[in-house]
Amino acid sequence: MNLTRHPFRTTRPPRLGAATRRVRRTLAGILVITLGIGGLASDRPPASASAEITLTPVADTYVAESSPDAQYGSRLSLRVDAAPTIVASYLRFDLGDISSGVTRATLRLYVAASVNAAVAANEVSDVTWSEKEITYLDAPPIGAVVGVTADMKADSWATVDVTSAVSNTVLSGSPAISLALTGVGTSASRFLSRESGLATAPQLIIETGGAPPTTTPAATTTSAPLPADDVQPGVPMRGAFYEPGYPGRWSQAGIYPFTNYAPSAGLYDGGDIDIVKQQIGAMQYGNIDMAISSWRGPGDVSDSRVPTLLSAARGTSFRWGVYYEEERLSDPTVATLTADLTYLNERYGADPSALRVDGRFVVFVSADSSDACQMVDRWKAANTVNVYLVLKVFSGYAQCGNQPDDWHQYGPASAADGQGAH
Repeated sequence: MNLTRHPFRTTRPPRLGAATRRVRRTLAGILVITLGIGGLASDRPPASASAEITLTPVADTYVAESSPDAQYGSRLSLRVDAAPTIVASYLRFDLGDISSGVTRATLRLYVAASVNAAVAANEVSDVTWSEKEITYLDAPPIGAVVGVTADMKADSWATVDVTSAVSNTVLSGSPAISLALTGVGTSASRFLSRESGLATAPQLIIETGGAPPTTTPAATTTSAPLPADDVQPGVPMRGAFYEPGYPGRWSQAGIYPFTNYAPSAGLYDGGDIDIVKQQIGAMQYGNIDMAISSWRGPGDVSDSRVPTLLSAARGTSFRWGVYYEEERLSDPTVATLTADLTYLNERYGADPSALRVDGRFVVFVSADSSDACQMVDRWKAANTVNVYLVLKVFSGYAQCGNQPDDWHQYGPASAADGQGAH
């Protein structure tokens, strides 16, 4: 087997708090936008009818790492920059009583200036922030990428497909949605804000009722187009297994703290993005290119932490894959595996900080001592979304008729492991 096609080496987690070198953050700022209904609720068509609804911002602003205490809610423009410090934008729309089902949602932004531009729209769970108060220091955490702009030109409209985010928000019953705009690659962009006037304010166009939009086949579907400059680690690459569940996992089996070592960061909170940035810096200091974060299913804390991990790596060369843990505990059905892979791929697969091989999101899969070739058969049948599957080795794995994209070993008793050409 060609080593470049099987690039992984894995290592047990190092004492991440021991390194003091911090990661250089290369995004230049954060843009925040809050959008509202373009008209009174009484003017809108009935929810059951097929309709196109245009919403405009109820608030919009940006925040910048270079001026962490400053707020920019009254500015005529919104900024996004990806180097050398963070500048990002937040958007919030009031959704009103939309309930008939979203068939398409498009974010439109009027481009005032753009350089090497591609901008990602990201989920933001917090819808309570104020454009007159928000700063870089207290900005809500930025979640997973839901869409990426195509090439942009000044003095024209740019669009982002945000259907998945809006549809999920409507289904949850939330009356509002927040989005953040972040730079992709080495982009710097400026858009007109709601303060510039209604004609050039950001818009969220929502289509409801009627037939759902045409999508690409499931085998090639991702939540968003891949970044134009999809920078991934060179091969062979070195990775570390990563547990995202702290502080909840400090206490296990009646033992507190459940650890052989005393982290220099103390009993830290893995949901703190600054802690994660320090850990990424420590791993990079140890020549580790990517981490494999344990994942225990939608809604689990390990799932809720993925957006933080991805955001913490933004602007660095570090990348994140996930470790599917349930296979170690049971034998999930093909239907369950397909649903989980679809969820992972659509939610995280196109994020700029996600680990990809040949453009495909990388999913590692755990296993137990009883697993054999039938496990490979199930995963091959389930992988309709074409993620890059890396299964855990077992006795006789090389003789299986079906083969995944790659293999790995999980053996914490050894500092590092490489499975031959894998």
